[in-house]
Order: sequence, then structure tokens, then C-alpha cells
Amino acid sequence: MIGKVEHITRFGLFVTFSTDDTVSKKTGLMRWSALPKGHPKYQIGDLVSFEISKEHPDGKIDLTYLDEDFKSIFGQFLEETEHRLESLKAVNKDLR
Repeated sequence: MIGKVEHITRFGLFVTFSTDDTVSKKTGLMRWSALPKGHPKYQIGDLVSFEISKEHPDGKIDLTYLDEDFKSIFGQFLEETEHRLESLKAVNKDLR
């Protein structure tokens, strides 16, 4: 799965994602210990590949890092989507 880094804390990265069975977004914690040593630092808004390792009864979700280069897999899709969003913003701005 791929999620977006929403918060960075001393515990790790809080990643927001959607699952196939829901449209609503969920947030899980990827602890620093789950990231490989020497891995480049993440920033808010970065995309990260992961899998859900555990869902707790209280609703908390633990995430495990997956070493996938999703930019090479989804890079073209992400660029096209960004261009489409920019053109839609321009059209909406003109309609106002």
C-alpha cells in the first residue's frame, strides 16, 4: 500500500491511507525502528510504501515499511494527475 506522511513525531511517521474496502482515510504509525538504517529523511507530504502489521482493538494501526520504489512504478500517473489537477484549478478559477 502507499500512504502519505501527515505528521512526524519522536515515535515515527503518521501515515494516512485508504484501504480497498473503505473510502474514508485511516492513519497508522510507522515507528522509526521499522525504517531501514540510513534511509533518507521523510518530510510531510512524502509518499511511503507500507503494509499494515497490526490493528489494535482501540483503533490504532501499526505499519511496516516496504522497500518499493513506487515513484518509478507510479511516477507517470502522479505527474499526469498533478497536471490534471492544475488545469482543473485554472478552469475553476476562471469560472469564479
